[in-house]
Amino acid sequence: MNEEIWIDIKTKRDVRLFLWREGNNAAIENYRQSKGIKAFNQNHIYGEDSFLAAQAINEAFYILYNESDALLSYVYNFKKAKEALLPSKEFSWFKRCNDACYFAWLFVRGLSNRNKYLVNTTNPQDLIVHFRTSYYYLVKNHYPDSHRERIECIEDFFDRFPYDLSVKLSIMSDIRDEWNKHSHLINKLPFKKMIKTK
Repeated sequence: MNEEIWIDIKTKRDVRLFLWREGNNAAIENYRQSKGIKAFNQNHIYGEDSFLAAQAINEAFYILYNESDALLSYVYNFKKAKEALLPSKEFSWFKRCNDACYFAWLFVRGLSNRNKYLVNTTNPQDLIVHFRTSYYYLVKNHYPDSHRERIECIEDFFDRFPYDLSVKLSIMSDIRDEWNKHSHLINKLPFKKMIKTK
């Protein structure tokens, strides 16, 4: 394989993004069905080790596309997608706090112009919460069971959200501001601890 033509996958987050974008690509299907000699196998693509996943994905795309313009376009397009990723530090404010994470998840879950009254509650015109939002189409796990799964869902939402970095930073800033405005009320909510950690 040519090291200069390389799909730049380094983290689990990168692997999830790439598989969301290209998981049904002919290169991956060909790799799964190929009986030829390979350095890696399909299990590496979906495994927990992001280094092995990157190696297997690159091998799969190299086998099918070799050094063609198509392979170069996958490399370029993924590089552009990674440029729009929020930095990891943008997620740190809610990673250590279950309540903040749950709040951020609910916010992105309901993010829609049709649900804008959820943030501005001065005069709600429509008391129906719409759930067919961008989140519904961008994230497979609609109801994460744990803190860790909610973090992954929030990361996936922002990674897959089809806007540039400045818009994503603005949305994250809005979520953090809303949390800061309402977090002092958290102890007054009638939730049991078990419901929030579910």
